[in-house]
Amino acid sequence: MTAEWYPRAGSLIAVELFRRDISNYIINTRTDAVFFNALQNRLTTYNVNQPINGGKAKVNGALVSGQTEIWGGFGIQANYSYQDSSTSSVDSSGAELNLPYLSKHTVNVIPYFESGIFQARLSYNYRSSYFRTIGRLNSREMVAPYSQLDFSAGVNLTKEITLTVNAQNLLDETYYQYNATRDRPTAFYKNGRTYAASVAVRF
Repeated sequence: MTAEWYPRAGSLIAVELFRRDISNYIINTRTDAVFFNALQNRLTTYNVNQPINGGKAKVNGALVSGQTEIWGGFGIQANYSYQDSSTSSVDSSGAELNLPYLSKHTVNVIPYFESGIFQARLSYNYRSSYFRTIGRLNSREMVAPYSQLDFSAGVNLTKEITLTVNAQNLLDETYYQYNATRDRPTAFYKNGRTYAASVAVRF
């Protein structure tokens, strides 16, 4: 169900309420499997990570979004979503698992400037912690909250030539993965900031 309001030209406020029923979803889990070990010439038990059918799931949520032109080519776009999921799967403690990779809270804020041959955009996005997969000993692997700030700008040098610059992960955030609680980390990823420039030529 969606409701939209246009307070003036170039402006929009929208609210969406939604429910999704999923008949079957995929989840990765660890199981013991027996394979022949050619080096040892015998059967060996291995702990294998593999996808399985997770069963039924439901997602209830709300999305609030808006955009408006402010003045002189400046404007802003923003949205916030809340999603609450339930599944038929449980972890080693018997607690119900959330739908994999689904954050309960996500936020996007995009201020921009567009005028004539020049345009620029700053993009901030945030997502709260989320369940990723079933880890060792049937525990839940989680990913910590993550935010990212990106910037892009472009200028039309001529009708045929456009110069574009991009900067990603300006906050130099770290991806942090943990097992059930944050004091049990399992992975860190530090990708650093990325800068790029390109020229597009149209013939």
